Amino acid sequence: ATFAIGFTEVAVLVSVCLVFQSPGMSNGGPALMVWSFVACSFCTVIIAWVMADICAAYPSAGSVYHWTAQIVPEKWAPLASYICGWWNFL
Repeated sequence: ATFAIGFTEVAVLVSVCLVFQSPGMSNGGPALMVWSFVACSFCTVIIAWVMADICAAYPSAGSVYHWTAQIVPEKWAPLASYICGWWNFL
């Protein structure tokens, strides 16, 4: 979760820098930049709502590997949890 928040903060700066050097600035101008920001913000809020719903449905202090074990079929739960736990660690 901390990595996701950090990446979100960094991605905003990167995306703004890319917009100024992209064809969007010359073709769409400020209107394109504003409406793109609004659309991306809306999609980010939807992702936050989905993650909040998962957290509410499966409350646990075990982190995402525990959610993975509850969401995937029982046969694949140990493998999926192991992979998710290592990806979260890396």
